[in-house]
Amino acid sequence: GIVEGARPGAIYIDHTTNSPHVVRRVGAALCERRAQMLDAPMDGGREAAVAGRLTLFAGGDERALQRARPVLESYSGSIVWTGGLGTGAATKIAHNALAMSIDLLVTECLTLGARAGVELPRLIEAFRNGCVVGGNAMFNERLPATLFRGDFSPRFALRLALKDYGLAAALASEYGVPTRIVELCAAELSEAMDRGWGERDRTIASVLQEERANVRLRLDGMDG
Repeated sequence: GIVEGARPGAIYIDHTTNSPHVVRRVGAALCERRAQMLDAPMDGGREAAVAGRLTLFAGGDERALQRARPVLESYSGSIVWTGGLGTGAATKIAHNALAMSIDLLVTECLTLGARAGVELPRLIEAFRNGCVVGGNAMFNERLPATLFRGDFSPRFALRLALKDYGLAAALASEYGVPTRIVELCAAELSEAMDRGWGERDRTIASVLQEERANVRLRLDGMDG
């Protein structure tokens, strides 16, 4: 009854993680009632909700978002406008896929280190203090300096990265640890090596996925 009860000028805010197609269909129905919709999936889980620091990925008309912002800010820590209606849902789906995949990959690498004799508390401390996991260097430094610029001048050469994957494969074999996700990543780098990119930065392997998806992940003003 939400659509039927919508008054002209009302804003319906959907916090579910849902299909962008469903979101746009509901938004179109509300538009017929001269109402608006924002899709604003929440990120942060129970802990962030209790603390009032949820992140909202908000899609829809930007002016509608500004009208709704005081309400949204009362129970969130940050609001990211993602674009038109449905982009909030698309962002949350992609974000969740990334987060859940990282969890699985971290578990795989923790089991590898633990079976190789590293005590779990020490291993976790090392991962937490490393630049990639603890410092979020992926989005703060590495990708902005390489992929997002299209600049693959070597910082850490692809051939050296593939060498390290070889060492990981040997360690996994020695201790009988299955590393299916790591092996998939190593295969990507191997394919990139076959392109003759061995002396370029290891992040150039991401170009393979760009080609498959027919998407270039470049930020305006950052082209190298």
